[in-house]
Amino acid sequence: MRSLRFGICCGWIAVVTAAVGCGVGGPARAGVTGEVRFDGYPLPVGTVTFLPIKSGVAVSADVSDGTFVLPPGEGPSPGEYKVEVVSYQETGRMVRGPSVNRSGKSQELVQVIPDAYNARTTLQFTVTAGENTCKLELKANP
Repeated sequence: MRSLRFGICCGWIAVVTAAVGCGVGGPARAGVTGEVRFDGYPLPVGTVTFLPIKSGVAVSADVSDGTFVLPPGEGPSPGEYKVEVVSYQETGRMVRGPSVNRSGKSQELVQVIPDAYNARTTLQFTVTAGENTCKLELKANP
C-alpha cells in the first residue's frame, strides 16, 4: 500500500512539474511597439491587429498619434502574423442606426484604410521573443 501511495504521489509531482515547465498559460507573449504612418503622416487613430498565420492568439492595440504598444505578456507569441490596420473617420453626416440620442441617428463613419491593409491585408510581421518594433507605412493607393 505504501508503494502505491508513493507511486501516486510521484506521478502527481511529475504532472505538476510538466505543466509548469510547459507554461500552463501558453507560450510566452512578446512585447510589440510600433508606428503606423498613412501617406507619410502618423495615423491619428485606429487599431492594429496581429493575426497568427499558423498558430497563436490574435491581439489588437489602439493606435494614437501614429503609435501603438502591446506590452510583454499581452502581445503576440513569437511567430508569423498577418497585420490588419483599421481607422474610421466621421463624415459629418448623420445616418439612421444605433445611437445614444433620441433622434435615432448617429454619426456616419467610413473606413479610411484600404482593404489591402485590413480585409485583404498583405502586411506581415515576424514576432520574436522579447521586444519587437513594427513600423507600418501605408498608402492610400497601395
